Amino acid sequence: MKKRLAALFTCLVILVALAACSSNSKSEEPKYADDTAMETIAKGFEARADVIDELEQNGEYDQTSKVYKKFIKAELDVDKDLKDAKFKDSKMQEDVLSYINSVQAQLDIVENNSPSNDSFYLEWQDAYDKRAAALKVLVDNYDLSVSDKYKDDFDELIANGAAATKKNEQDEGLINNFNNVTWDISDDGWGNYTYSAVVENTTKYNYSNVSITLGLYDADGVRQDEAYADVNSWGPGEKVRFEAYGSVDAQSVKVEPTYYEAK
Repeated sequence: MKKRLAALFTCLVILVALAACSSNSKSEEPKYADDTAMETIAKGFEARADVIDELEQNGEYDQTSKVYKKFIKAELDVDKDLKDAKFKDSKMQEDVLSYINSVQAQLDIVENNSPSNDSFYLEWQDAYDKRAAALKVLVDNYDLSVSDKYKDDFDELIANGAAATKKNEQDEGLINNFNNVTWDISDDGWGNYTYSAVVENTTKYNYSNVSITLGLYDADGVRQDEAYADVNSWGPGEKVRFEAYGSVDAQSVKVEPTYYEAK
């Protein structure tokens, strides 16, 4: 009898312990990165700057893939844990990942192209602008800041981010003006065609010296020819006529801005 009671008591103790563990497990909240994410991003930025300073002081800073990889990876090594971290604020998570992806894009360029190639700098400038714009979002929305030692470089990049953000808005606005535009095609004879459309500037920007390329496609979606059109000035709310001349009767037209100025 005593053995039965002892066994029963032991079972009860085990059950109570398991219940307590289960209760504690349920009450534990997952660890979120919201409160520390900006500090981590700042440390990554500073780690990258430290590597660049060290390379410059040692006379090792040159435009080679090895050097670029070294300072980019220094930043990614600090930020990497944020990629799989949990956030309460889903928008913050999206913005943090957008920034980390912009840094990763820089590394991808270096790994797939050499700084000795002419095409590298176009790709690098585009990636630089995207990183700067993504960093500015973190500053504006989550008060990201760095130590005083790094403030000059940081402020310079943020200023570039502001310019890049504005340029992106201007690019997107110009392209969006041509959404759902129907191009009239007139047969001029002898295999010549005129493409024309009246397009409204729905943005807040004054565009000038606008040049566009019309990709002319057949029914199978194959690009057959290109045509070119331009206007000298195009204010907000203003409608202008674009005209271009091609050598095919296209079934569809795709507009690609090639140059413009805006203010």
